Amino acid sequence: MATSKTYTEQRETPENSSDQAPVEVTKERSHLQELGMFANLLTMARIVLTPVFVWAFLSESWILRVISLAVFVFAAITDWWDGHHARKSQSVTRVGRFLDPLADKLLTISAMLTFAWAFESVLMLVMVIIIFARDFLLTWLRARAEKHGHPFTTLWFAKMKTSVQLTAIITIIAVWTIYTIMQRFNVFPDIVSQHILVAIFNLLIGVTAVLAIISAGQYLKRIATGEQLI
Repeated sequence: MATSKTYTEQRETPENSSDQAPVEVTKERSHLQELGMFANLLTMARIVLTPVFVWAFLSESWILRVISLAVFVFAAITDWWDGHHARKSQSVTRVGRFLDPLADKLLTISAMLTFAWAFESVLMLVMVIIIFARDFLLTWLRARAEKHGHPFTTLWFAKMKTSVQLTAIITIIAVWTIYTIMQRFNVFPDIVSQHILVAIFNLLIGVTAVLAIISAGQYLKRIATGEQLI
């Protein structure tokens, strides 16, 4: 009898394992779907927060300008988080593939246009238009390449442009917020003039614009030589 029982258990064990396998796969798929949905919610939050940032930054209140800094930093962190986890868990959805770059471009371009308006800088406006044109061109090229099944490689200069752009925007928001607080509470109000600050801000956006032009030229060169198919 013991032998018969052992034989029966040995027969049942593989069957139980095979029954559990689909359950584990289903749980894993459900978990990936939840991650993808959460990442999409974060992306939607960045889109919704964009007008909030613009309104807060353009206000004269130092409190609202602090809020504008917090909003942008929060948006930047969520952008990194949902992108990192979506790639790590391979839970990138079609909606996320479309919304994520849209939310990023909307937030960053809106921020730089807001700077140009707030500081009344025509030079900055021109540079922002150059950056926007480059981003629009690359978004179109990437979409075209993916449509035809060609991988679209992100170049080093493109990554550098994104990093410099993000650093420049956060720096401008932070410095302008600190300057507003110093003026409000009369703390070293004459330590630096607004014209010098605007010149520095133009320089930061200018570096981003130069990197945008260089990276766009690299992509166009790769397309012309056949290294990048679209």
